[in-house]
Amino acid sequence: MAHRDVLWLDAVDQGGLIRSGELTAKELVDLSIEAIAQHNPALNAIVYERFDRAREEAAALGDGGGPLAGVPMVVKDLRLRMAGDPAYAGSTALRDAGVRAGADDALAARMRRAGLVVVGRGASSEFGVGVSTASRAFGITRNPWGERLSPGGSSGGSAVSVAAGFVAMAHGEDLGGSIRNPAAACGIVGLKPSRGLVGTGPTHGSGPGGMWTSGPMARSVRDVAALLDVMSGADTFLDGLDAGDARPLRVGLCSGGFDDEIAVDPRCTETVELAGRLLAQAGHHVEHGFPAQLKAIKAFHGQVMPVLAGGLAAELATVEKELGRAIEPGELEPTSAMFRQRAGVMSATELACALDWLETFGHHVLGWWADGHDLLVTPTVPRAAVPLDWFAEPRSAMDRTIDQLHFTAVFNATGQPALSLPLGVTDAGHPVGVQLVAAPGRDALLLRVAAQLERALPWRERIPAVHA
Repeated sequence: MAHRDVLWLDAVDQGGLIRSGELTAKELVDLSIEAIAQHNPALNAIVYERFDRAREEAAALGDGGGPLAGVPMVVKDLRLRMAGDPAYAGSTALRDAGVRAGADDALAARMRRAGLVVVGRGASSEFGVGVSTASRAFGITRNPWGERLSPGGSSGGSAVSVAAGFVAMAHGEDLGGSIRNPAAACGIVGLKPSRGLVGTGPTHGSGPGGMWTSGPMARSVRDVAALLDVMSGADTFLDGLDAGDARPLRVGLCSGGFDDEIAVDPRCTETVELAGRLLAQAGHHVEHGFPAQLKAIKAFHGQVMPVLAGGLAAELATVEKELGRAIEPGELEPTSAMFRQRAGVMSATELACALDWLETFGHHVLGWWADGHDLLVTPTVPRAAVPLDWFAEPRSAMDRTIDQLHFTAVFNATGQPALSLPLGVTDAGHPVGVQLVAAPGRDALLLRVAAQLERALPWRERIPAVHA
């Protein structure tokens, strides 16, 4: 059984075919590679092809293994290190240097032990900065739903690879919404796990304030749970999807902005309201409301900017060690250069004060969950179906970026699990994402509720214009 339709099964089903002998891992990997070769020129989702090694690894897999053994996937080309492979991070300096990782990092090793086969590395903006996926090093990544639509970012290459059917699942990385934002733009599921659930090391930590993490992206909630099992080493999320809750959940609904200064697309608002109705029909207690502290979201963004600047400066310092030389200002794109310049004039005191402010702010936000709420539902982004050139104008790019992070970045600072589901569509049929947020450590609850919504409002039959 080696037919292109197999690529549109979810990864758990693909793994089942391999275990049953109806399909070999190499046949499935070959199908994935064929799809990439045919459609990637139009989409520019994959920036490093790992085809020969993927075929070798698939052929070498033995019998047995977990539910995802032999399944092809894409990883984001940013921080993840895999032995023998480059990590370009959207950087011309890294692309031209040809540096290769000497060993797998901890996350790559877990995925390899699970039998997952990486066929390529997905495009990112330079060092993951911003909410689009374009770089001088590799050009513009396009959304399979429309050539003039942004795929979001910065895990855009991973999101596009899943949405277009190259692979059923992918690895993403999220510092302020970089998994959830492209998941919403491309019509797939993307999870930012709880802080500390998915460890990487030893090359990278979780950044200033613990805001950075890896997470799963897929077309189904089941696949997100299965990949989270691998990423975390927990082996409990997939089996726990059907576990019932002893009581109805208390759900807060925020269908507008956290403050009055953000404009939210009516279709984004409508889709959140729809999610609320579905949850109420499932027996949960749904009310309009959200943590009062989030009304100060503008102050949050003011405090988080020096932290992000410090994080990028630290990332560049790590990269310079890999290169064995300094990265010159002219080698950086404008936003990266601006962040490094900001970090260069920032004192340790300023950074420490910003981190302390964010921690205090986070405690107030988390109090809403401690007071008895289980779930918050918001738009993933305030604007759906963003044009490809929306962030191209330098004078407005930063303000527009901050706007698109309105609902997502705060939950990196609080360390909470947050997930985007493609529950709606625009009038033109383009995806609209809804974000669900739970208390820290309640990733399993988040996935169970997401599965309920998936059953009530399935999206799997929606196929983008460009697809395998």
